[in-house]
Amino acid sequence: MSHRVYIYNAKKVAEAQKTDIMFVEWGYEVPLLLQPLLFGDAFIAGNIYNTHTEPENYGIYFEAKSGLSQIQLFYNFIEQHQDELIDNVDAFLSTKEKLFAYLIKLKHPYFHVDAWDVFNMNDEGHESQAKQLLANIQQNNDAINKAIENDDISFLDFKYFDRGATLGFNSFKELLNYPDYNFGLGHIFDLDEEDSSQYNDVEIYEENKLWGLKSANGDLLMKPFFDEFYGFEYGTLAVVSKAGKYGHINKKGEIVIPLVYDDAYDFEGDYAIIKQNEKYGLITADGKIKLPAKYENLSPIGSPGSFYSAKLNGKFGVINFDDTLILPFDFDNEFEGERWDEMYYVKENGTGAKWIYSDSFKFLGKFSTKFISPILDNSSLPIHYLVNHHKYQKTNLLLANTGEVLVDNFEKVIVNETNFLIIRKNKKLGLYHSKNGLVLDFEYDEITEITTILDVLPNVFFKNIHAGEESGRYYIYKIVKDNLCGLYFLIANFETWICAVKYQDVKALSKEFFAVQEQNKWGVIDLTGQEITKVEFDEIIPVISYSGIGYGFFGDDVYLIEKEGIELADKLHLKDYVEANGEYGYYYFSNEIQKKIETYIAKN
Repeated sequence: MSHRVYIYNAKKVAEAQKTDIMFVEWGYEVPLLLQPLLFGDAFIAGNIYNTHTEPENYGIYFEAKSGLSQIQLFYNFIEQHQDELIDNVDAFLSTKEKLFAYLIKLKHPYFHVDAWDVFNMNDEGHESQAKQLLANIQQNNDAINKAIENDDISFLDFKYFDRGATLGFNSFKELLNYPDYNFGLGHIFDLDEEDSSQYNDVEIYEENKLWGLKSANGDLLMKPFFDEFYGFEYGTLAVVSKAGKYGHINKKGEIVIPLVYDDAYDFEGDYAIIKQNEKYGLITADGKIKLPAKYENLSPIGSPGSFYSAKLNGKFGVINFDDTLILPFDFDNEFEGERWDEMYYVKENGTGAKWIYSDSFKFLGKFSTKFISPILDNSSLPIHYLVNHHKYQKTNLLLANTGEVLVDNFEKVIVNETNFLIIRKNKKLGLYHSKNGLVLDFEYDEITEITTILDVLPNVFFKNIHAGEESGRYYIYKIVKDNLCGLYFLIANFETWICAVKYQDVKALSKEFFAVQEQNKWGVIDLTGQEITKVEFDEIIPVISYSGIGYGFFGDDVYLIEKEGIELADKLHLKDYVEANGEYGYYYFSNEIQKKIETYIAKN
């Protein structure tokens, strides 16, 4: 599950406008490469869209003009230091041109950061979190500005930055060249780099208080005629108006939808909302009526062109684009969407609570949206919902997207992965699998991931892994109950025990091999639980740099354990191992183990 930060180019403070542009939607943090856009004077005020979180409604606003100037200086600075900072200069220059062709279209006076989704993850108030986020952005911009002013890339050392903006990277250069970020262009929301219509290929201009359209080269496409011209931010059609009537124009300057409506909105997906005779309906991009104007209110919810909150005879319900009734017209307030396709809700009069529905419009409960989080599958669609306890409900719940209660009365979700959850209930741990249900009941004291890297796909060991899932992320967990340990394996929709809970301890060695301890002696098993050696060694440690599974200690001797068998360890190899271990401060093994190895090496 990814909680998101949104950045808008906003026309007004705390008041949504048709022409506002949401151009960044990013998980957890404000992308560092775009933070110079958030430069200069700033203030905290209400959000323009996520205003339903009252009284927790706090966003951050920056002067767009200063930010656009600063990010230009920043990217010029990077280009000047291309030898030290850029891996692929040609790719950077091409991407820089595309990025600024997009940014130059952002004409509104403010850049607005809306982090309400991330703020909801924390019990701290939104206002104080907004102040801290602003301080972090200013800290990062101070470092960037010092680098520019002093012409010195040393100021881009991560020690000068807020840690949250740099997580996962070791240096600014590594972050800058990360392929998914595409030198900052990858942070721009829903940008198709192959679609030239998203760049500055037309210009809307004003003359004598009327609006017209020119090409980027200055060729006249439509002489000044319209009273209002709302822009092409959401596609190839723009809303225009004349004498109080609205329609749409394309980038060739052609009126494709006549100006016959009392109001018209941007296309979202395949449809646009229109208003006629105080009622609302839908039209297609070629001007055909998709939904007659019969509703008193109509607002899109969910992914573009899918579902709509509609008002009929004074009551609200939900319909789809074909006018199929999804939820009946029984509600006093308008439906809203909480993160596209993840859940929907409607406010209840008098209580402040919300009736919350799943992505498939199944009822999940009545409470505030800050108490619920969707758990997404690999396609970013909800499969479960976590509901934290609140005044209407005294326990935590795990719900199916049908609303069915899957797990209740638990204290905490310890691990939240795409296909499974590790949950603590009654001070014991269990594992809930998204497809297979509760595969480990709440009876375990510890469930801890063990990291190992296989050199072959796991379906070599487990034939029942579904085709196409064998290359996905796999997990190996150490399971502890009553001071005994076992191992458990998961990948996608497949899960199984490697070995039962019966050992004193287990630890990873290399690849598919694990050391297991029983009656104070150690042996080796593989990923399927098959015994590779007897449990007879005093200790087993991994092999580093050379081939083999591990080194086994038996009395005064050290043995190399391999799949083919066991033999006395090569003393020269062990000497290299000891020297490396000392260099890193007993990183590989303890001082006690080192003394045993040295004793073995010294033997004749």
